[in-house]
Amino acid sequence: MLPEEVVLGQVNATDERMVSSSRGFFVLMKCGFPEEAAMYNRLWGSDRRRFSRLSVNLTVLFRVDSPLHVRNMVGDREIEAATVDLSSGGMSFLTEYNIPVWTTLSLKFKLFKLSSSGMFSFHAPVQVFAEVRSSVLLESGRYRLGLCFTEVRQEDKARIASFVEDTY
Repeated sequence: MLPEEVVLGQVNATDERMVSSSRGFFVLMKCGFPEEAAMYNRLWGSDRRRFSRLSVNLTVLFRVDSPLHVRNMVGDREIEAATVDLSSGGMSFLTEYNIPVWTTLSLKFKLFKLSSSGMFSFHAPVQVFAEVRSSVLLESGRYRLGLCFTEVRQEDKARIASFVEDTY
């Protein structure tokens, strides 16, 4: 059985967690060393991502939608955060707040295009709902939240997919 903090997705940034599988042991999460963790996951076949992830630094505004006690703890307001990566199915970002796993967030962020002449053009904000799937405390004292999009308008889904694929 996994320790509770791993099941809940909250581990210290220097921890390395191992779990048992039918093939032996593999790294579930090695915080602080994402390249090594990705390598272990590929070697042992545990990287189950369905979408390509793009490392990108965007500003995202989030608001806690539910549960109510988390919204009361954080405040019913938009909070600014910086993305770490983005995919068609979700994103991760850095925040000062310890948002529990399974919390539903409302997100707003802008995507951009870079023309061949070097000019940026910004699109209308993308608005989605997402569920927190992991919350990792980093050595900096901030939290890295991993999110899975749960409600995305069709046109926003297409814009996210295009942005990730065109920029990847």
